[in-house]
Amino acid sequence: MTLIAGIRSTQAQKLRNTGISTTRSLAKTSRDGVPGITPPAFDRRRRQASLQIASRGRPQPRYEILQLNPLNPRLGLATLPPASPSDIVFDIEGFPFFEEGLEYLFGVTYFDNGDLAFRDWWAHSREEEKNALQGFVSWAHERWRHDPSMHIYHYATYEVTALRRLMGRYAIYEEEVDQLIRAEAFVDLYSVVRQALLVGEPSYSLKNIEKLYQFQRSSGVTTSGDSLAFYQKWLENNDGGDWKISPTLRAIREYNREDCESTWGLACWLREVQKQADAPYIPKEAAQESDTLKQISAQAQYAQEMRAEIPADRRGDPGRWRVHELLSWFLEFHRREDKPIWWAMYEHHAMTEQELIDDPDCLGGLVRTHRPPEKVKRSYVYEYRFDPDQETKLRDGSKCIFAHDLRGKATIHTFDGSQGKLTIKSAGGVPPQVLSLIPDEWVSPEPIVQSITRTVEQYRKTG
Repeated sequence: MTLIAGIRSTQAQKLRNTGISTTRSLAKTSRDGVPGITPPAFDRRRRQASLQIASRGRPQPRYEILQLNPLNPRLGLATLPPASPSDIVFDIEGFPFFEEGLEYLFGVTYFDNGDLAFRDWWAHSREEEKNALQGFVSWAHERWRHDPSMHIYHYATYEVTALRRLMGRYAIYEEEVDQLIRAEAFVDLYSVVRQALLVGEPSYSLKNIEKLYQFQRSSGVTTSGDSLAFYQKWLENNDGGDWKISPTLRAIREYNREDCESTWGLACWLREVQKQADAPYIPKEAAQESDTLKQISAQAQYAQEMRAEIPADRRGDPGRWRVHELLSWFLEFHRREDKPIWWAMYEHHAMTEQELIDDPDCLGGLVRTHRPPEKVKRSYVYEYRFDPDQETKLRDGSKCIFAHDLRGKATIHTFDGSQGKLTIKSAGGVPPQVLSLIPDEWVSPEPIVQSITRTVEQYRKTG
């Protein structure tokens, strides 16, 4: 039962409670559902089990294309953009046992004069990690700037998460990474696969999924665990400081290159599936630059101007230049603090209903009851039901955003987790019959930001 891809331990236990204890028994069951599992989730797990049974012993697993959600059609194959000659595939090798972790290899595959090429940046220290970040981001951003149709493909969230962490750690290339993220230049093919397909494999790891497009590997390093073991071996017994002379580093590099080429093959294969499913790419709606964003950009420029005034040799007045530098960082403090909130909001917006149900920060699969709306002051309260076994941190008074439409906002008026019912208070239009909620965590720091700006301006005028 635990071999079924995507199944949760709580779901497996509920299936066992009804006598369904194996993958085969779930695939063959005539039941329409079991207590505690929503009908869509049960149907998906049953179909997943059937595909895995049917794929056993086959070199290429069977798969099904999932139907689009009309509430949020921009999921799955609809998020896969057309190919561009400037496209790249990006893969990072990280070593978590280094203090606070070390991203020691940035690898990319791309077309160079019509041939598939590979490029890498290595790091074995904090200074080298900073240089590797700088090298990759400047190269990728310049490529995107010359061709905005370029995308950076990766598999799962590690690469983007690592870039966010590193740009915060070193406070460099923040605007460039932000631009790439806002433009949706990064494309997570894992999300595309999970949202678009059911595949007859017990895992949706790249090594399992690449059976669909028959990618063949030849490297001695075959898993991420192997790469960790090889890098640990290199740290303990350095057999050369560069991959050109170190067999150990060369094996890791070959593994990274094969991961990149496999991900490239997946992107090409998915585009064929996209045509087959008649699911064209839906581009992101162009957003108007808000006054807030313009103000943030102006503050970032102001902070950069201040840092540019600091001399390379501060010994003449070290105290003054230290204050000067700190004030420049204060200007951008709240912008940095807000970023994780906005990132989380857009990540939730890009999730399927089932993914939202599985995320304890959210509440997915709400269905409107027949109870008529009730007026409370200037708003209306609407009642919804949901799976009472769903884990969620949302409670009475939680401010929320509609997952399918970030313009829709509501507040949970009452919450009864044991009965699987809640009411939401909406000041806008009538909410849809079926929806999912994500947390609205942002609180405007504008008065503090303005106060900091006034203080910095006063400092620059008077010293």
